[in-house]
Amino acid sequence: MSMYQTFSRLETTREKRGTGSRRRVTDTTKIPRNWQEFLRVNANKTELFPYLTDLTVSDIGDKQLLITVGEKVRCSSE
Repeated sequence: MSMYQTFSRLETTREKRGTGSRRRVTDTTKIPRNWQEFLRVNANKTELFPYLTDLTVSDIGDKQLLITVGEKVRCSSE
């Protein structure tokens, strides 16, 4: 599910910034050299943020961390 609504008033602003390249976000994906171009593609951001959440939640140690992902909340402890 995309968090970037198609008919929002910010859509025009996003379109003015131009387009970027679609890249899959995985453990083996190389870090983009041009972050602005990478972040112009909604699908890149939609995949990136849950990926970063999973990394953060799994590597927090004994602390409790709550992170929102879309409409859900992730917790670092059971």
